[in-house]
Amino acid sequence: MRNIYKLSCALMFSCLSAYAQQDSAIVAKGERLLNLGYGVTVKAKESSAAISEVTGEEIMKSAATNPLNALYGKGLGLTVLQNGGTVWESVPTTMIRGLNSTRDNSILVLIDGFERDLSMITKEEIESVQILKDAAATALYGLRGANGVMLVTTKTGSKKKIDVSVNYEHHFNMLNRLPKFADGYTYALAMNEAMKNDGLSPMYDQTQLDGIKNNDPHYGNVNWMDEVLSKSGSTDNVFVTLSGGGKIVRYFSSVDYLSYKGFIKPENIVDEYSSQLKYSKLSIRTNVDVDLTKSTLLSFKMSGMLSEHNRPNPLTGDLMSMLYNTPAAAFPVKTPYGDWGGSNVWTRNPVAEVAAKGYARSHQRLLFADMAIRQDLGMFLKGLSVDARIAYDNFCEYWDNYGMNYAYAVPNVSNPSSSEDYTLKGESTAASFSSSLGNQWSRFNLWGRVNYANTWDDHKLNVTLAASREQTILNGQHNTRNRINMLGHVHYNTSVNFYRKIKS
Repeated sequence: MRNIYKLSCALMFSCLSAYAQQDSAIVAKGERLLNLGYGVTVKAKESSAAISEVTGEEIMKSAATNPLNALYGKGLGLTVLQNGGTVWESVPTTMIRGLNSTRDNSILVLIDGFERDLSMITKEEIESVQILKDAAATALYGLRGANGVMLVTTKTGSKKKIDVSVNYEHHFNMLNRLPKFADGYTYALAMNEAMKNDGLSPMYDQTQLDGIKNNDPHYGNVNWMDEVLSKSGSTDNVFVTLSGGGKIVRYFSSVDYLSYKGFIKPENIVDEYSSQLKYSKLSIRTNVDVDLTKSTLLSFKMSGMLSEHNRPNPLTGDLMSMLYNTPAAAFPVKTPYGDWGGSNVWTRNPVAEVAAKGYARSHQRLLFADMAIRQDLGMFLKGLSVDARIAYDNFCEYWDNYGMNYAYAVPNVSNPSSSEDYTLKGESTAASFSSSLGNQWSRFNLWGRVNYANTWDDHKLNVTLAASREQTILNGQHNTRNRINMLGHVHYNTSVNFYRKIKS
């Protein structure tokens, strides 16, 4: 167990501002509030901190299903790098103002004030994203904010009639820039030429060359890319939002269902199961604000996610390298006698690896829940208020594995003509089922704040004292972490207006 105590104080004075006339657009932009975290907000015109904002409307314009990918090119100073992998692994690398370290450049992401994974929610839930880039903006977070901070605010209800929105998106996913390999006959000729240049005997005799050229099923002339990968995949996304409220209660709810089908082609060779790359996710969010009294606000936010993905067994991480390394003339997909093709050199049949080794399936469960209460103490001292928040997050992942092995036929002679000319290698085994706990963690947060904000003449003062405690429990022994933060924040602003007298 580890306790970390941190005290950070920031005293920020805005520069004196002089202006002779006001532009309405600039004023409107300057009046918007910037969120510094821990409930601290300042007007844009009163802060010199480097903060950029991306609205939920801008994020919704992106076709990306992951909110992090939807931020690509939208936040000043924010770099989003798409990584390779399947759709459930497509979490990009994010940096603020480039590489700050040779080791860890991960930024601190806070959703509704708590450290959470942005890829675990949907873009429909997001009201705004604010990116804090410099020391003045990240002073409240100390070393945790050294690489920058991303503050995400989810949507809430408003005092209006019920607003229902239903949307459906269909995406066509295409494979781009796939390499074109030589066919089996070209490969065989090239290998014979290479062997000759080294003073060795040809690898393929004339009978084999003719068989490969004429697509004789005893010989290989296989386009492995076409045999394993389909031309396109698809994504369907349906989301429904419901918001509204009255004088006392305001609410926002959303339901999002995502279904993805990948690029694996031979999914129906084995009838008992599918080895297709599939991913489905159901996300539900409910945010409720209740005015208990004129001075007391209670907020409750909960987000849940259920997901499942399916893939060939074992991992598909080396699928592309296997397709690259298996030449077209290596062997046929199957021999004329119904056995998987193979050889003593290339022992893995790409189609059989995808379709005849079973499947693996992952189930993920996620819960984000937090509650906050805010009490205005203006009856005792104008501008004084207190806040308290509590949050509980939980994540778990379970794996089901349905695995088997296959036998493959290797020709005994250079020109096979019957089943007796092949030898079966490997072993065809019955399917075996196993399940395991892949990952599990829970996080508990508790924090409180006392805030004083007041304005007189051209002066503004905001003082915040806050304390928080975070406990994270990871799967396994001795994996509990505790963090206790204490902070003080003082923001003082004064402005002097200069007017120029114009002689008539």
